[in-house]
Amino acid sequence: MSAKGDETIPEFGVKANSDDMRQTPTTQLASMMKEIGYTSVAISCKPEQFDGMIKAYRDVGIRVGAVFVGWTTDGESVSFNIPINLVFDRLRDTGAIVMIHTHVAKGARVTDQRIAEQLLQLAKQAEKAGVTIAIYPHVGNLLSTFEHAARVADAVDHPSLGVCFNLCHYLKQNDAKDLPSKLRAAKDRIKLVTINGAGVGNTQSMGWSKLIQQINQGEFDLRELLELICVKLEFDGPIFVQCYNLKAPARTILQETFKQWQCLKKHCRKPRHSTQRKPSDE
Repeated sequence: MSAKGDETIPEFGVKANSDDMRQTPTTQLASMMKEIGYTSVAISCKPEQFDGMIKAYRDVGIRVGAVFVGWTTDGESVSFNIPINLVFDRLRDTGAIVMIHTHVAKGARVTDQRIAEQLLQLAKQAEKAGVTIAIYPHVGNLLSTFEHAARVADAVDHPSLGVCFNLCHYLKQNDAKDLPSKLRAAKDRIKLVTINGAGVGNTQSMGWSKLIQQINQGEFDLRELLELICVKLEFDGPIFVQCYNLKAPARTILQETFKQWQCLKKHCRKPRHSTQRKPSDE
């Protein structure tokens, strides 16, 4: 969370996974983001790309605020699409978020209790590494819904593990009218938020081109959502923009997203507590 005057605003960036962003060399993309004004990014990549991406963003002074990692269990052991020790080592003591999309091995049957036990061990590792785990609800995954992920996070009950609120996957599986109550119920577990422009109405029947749009497009009221999450529910974690499957050139998406964020971020601001301790009070 960064401060401006007597107000606070969240860490902000993009999940750099649009079609053109995936095709653009990371060094070029990182320089483009820096030029536009970004200070943080969420990355999604293949294992062999991981180190190069981390270096490219850090070389231009952009914080790697979140990393997208696959987690698979067979009930006995877990595996990751990027070695988790490598992830923890590269992100050590940065406070970054490791977003995990969850899967079950073919033929395996795993209870929520067992998933929670395995995630608790991961949370303890994350705590030692100085990072946080956020379960990423995703259609078709083991923990596909926001509510299911939050229940498992409740069962884990560790400060270094929570959930990501992922707007597009929420709308694909839920009625938007239930959003305020479901966010309130899970507010203490939310570690990261991903937003995007989206349609309204029967969102569960919509395709991804309607559910994932640029934040300056779509009818969904992002201002109201941000006021609910950041002001009313007092969320103070990072917010990233979902760019998956967007077709515009990377520079266009980045410029228009950054411009729209300047309008949206005022809906995230809340007064800083006057009783906040000064560094000298520590």
